[in-house]
Amino acid sequence: MGKEVITSDARRLGKVRDIGFVVDEEGRESACVIVDVGGGKVIDVPVSYIKAINDVVLLKEDVEIPSPVSATVASGSPSSPSVEQVTSTVSGGVESATTTRSLATRVGFEVPRCPKCGSALAYIPSKHEFYCYSCKEFVKVPGDVLAKVPRCPDCGLPLSYIEQYGKWYCYNCRKYVEVGS
Repeated sequence: MGKEVITSDARRLGKVRDIGFVVDEEGRESACVIVDVGGGKVIDVPVSYIKAINDVVLLKEDVEIPSPVSATVASGSPSSPSVEQVTSTVSGGVESATTTRSLATRVGFEVPRCPKCGSALAYIPSKHEFYCYSCKEFVKVPGDVLAKVPRCPDCGLPLSYIEQYGKWYCYNCRKYVEVGS
C-alpha cells in the first residue's frame, strides 16, 4: 500500500490504496489494485495490467481514468459506478461468525444472507443487487430485510457486512463505515 503507480509512458498515475477484486457483469472476479488518482477519485487497475512491482508499481498498459461518478439518492434510487471492487486485504483480527452476527444485529440492523448457504451478501452498486461470493450468484433480498440494512452516510447505498472483520463496508465509497446504535 502507498506505492506510486507509474504508467507505461512514465507518467505518475497515483498511489496504491488497497488490493481488491473486480466483479464483471457475469459475476466473475479478477484481482486488481485500487489506485487513488487524486481529487477524491479511485480506480481499479487489473493485475494483468501490471508489468513489475518493486519500489513503484509499473504498468505495461495504459489505464483510462474514468470521469467521476457520484452516487446520489433521488427518489430512493441511487446511481452507481460501472466497476465494482471488493476489498480483500484488511488488517485486523478474525472473529467467529456467531460473534460478528451478534455485533451486526445488536444495533437493530440485519445482515442480508444467502438463502442457499447462509453467507453474508455483498451489495454490488453497478448491478443494484446483492451477491453471494460463496454461491457465486446474485440474490434477491426481501424488502423487509433490505429495510434493516444500514446505508452509507456518504452515498446512501446499502452497506455490506464483512463477517471476518465484524464491520460494515461500502463498496461504492470503498471504505468501512461505523454504524451507530
